[in-house]
Amino acid sequence: MPSQAIEHRMSRAIMAIRAREPFFGTLLLHTDIRYTDRVPTAATDGRYIFMNPAFADQQTTPRLMGLLVHEVLHAALLHVPRGVRRQRRRWNVAADIVVNGIVEEAGFELPEGPVRDEELQAYSVEEVYSCLPPEQELAIELPSNWEDLLKQGDTNEAQLSAGWKQALRQAAHVHRQGKGRLRAGLERAIGRITEPQVDWRTALWRFATRTPTDFEHFDRRFLHQRLYLETLEQESVELSVCVDTSGSISEELLATFIGELRGITRVYPHVNARLYYADAGLYGPYDLQQALARPTPEGGGGTSFVPFFEAIAEDTRRSVGRHVAVYFTDLYGDFPGCPAHPTLWVVPPGGAPSDEVPFGEVVRLREV
Repeated sequence: MPSQAIEHRMSRAIMAIRAREPFFGTLLLHTDIRYTDRVPTAATDGRYIFMNPAFADQQTTPRLMGLLVHEVLHAALLHVPRGVRRQRRRWNVAADIVVNGIVEEAGFELPEGPVRDEELQAYSVEEVYSCLPPEQELAIELPSNWEDLLKQGDTNEAQLSAGWKQALRQAAHVHRQGKGRLRAGLERAIGRITEPQVDWRTALWRFATRTPTDFEHFDRRFLHQRLYLETLEQESVELSVCVDTSGSISEELLATFIGELRGITRVYPHVNARLYYADAGLYGPYDLQQALARPTPEGGGGTSFVPFFEAIAEDTRRSVGRHVAVYFTDLYGDFPGCPAHPTLWVVPPGGAPSDEVPFGEVVRLREV
């Protein structure tokens, strides 16, 4: 059992968090702290925060505050259920990189030796995980006895997820009422949990096709008779696809992506697809059926999205039908002005944040 002094210090730390950052203070209302010697420092099973009393007693109040914020973020961002069937220590490192970035962005102090990576902390935990080497090759070390994501308890996963999503929305509402906008890192992390997630394959098919059974308009001459005579739209779809060949896209991801494109053109013959490759220059168009025979990138020096959009703008002026563009890239490159046609960005793990894209819709590939 913890001493009254430890419980008093913990209560003071929580009150200080609530006064300073209402968001984290509200989240802490949705979990209980359980004191135990079974964890060496602090940990969470997704529902409770477990705290070693001796370890807590060694921390200053500012570090206790940072520690509480760290653990409640692990719980609220569902890092325990999201890590099932993944390499445990590698997942813990990825989750700590994301959480510690948020904690320090908010100005809290962490206990000694936090895991940090300023380049990766803006990504989702899944993306960070995919960027890290396999567990046996992992160079980043957790501080001694700091694996703090425990196995999930008896709590129903669906109920746990729904509860924390509601808690995140409530905490964000409370924070905005008193403090205004959330910080960028926290806003991204919350959005990945609370916003509906769209499978990239579904998004690609929906974006690239307009099926022969789609109806868009009704004949307004018959409105007074309550007759809605819809007209069938059978226009062709011009699909221009560009693949970033700057080296950030694996052969496995590329093969999966090209396979989906081939499936679209087989099912919907009214979709005319043209394929390009690009780094700093543009190459193509190429036959989609021979798409994996990639040309050797030329030019170097990074990636520019401008040549592709300039080329398809010229194509758009010369042809009829609906035009859409799909760009398979990590989003690191120079953007043009907003084009006249819709654009879908398909982003592999490790790509730049979506809020840096000036136009179009972004979907993210997960691990194949």
